[in-house]
Amino acid sequence: MGKKLRAVQPVVKIIPLDSPKNDYQYWQSQSYESRIHELEEIRAEYHRMRGDVPLGIQKVVTIIKQK
Repeated sequence: MGKKLRAVQPVVKIIPLDSPKNDYQYWQSQSYESRIHELEEIRAEYHRMRGDVPLGIQKVVTIIKQK
């Protein structure tokens, strides 16, 4: 017999449009390590949805003048 799969229950929170925004205060209260970790999680999720999984944040360098 196979295992029975549980469906994920959606969570919906209704917020009035004129309610104050708390996101800024929340993220300002978090440590920079926590903010970077969450940003990396969002970035990784985006790339998983696209089907490509790059390794970490990549740096882009442009040489504008060479001596």
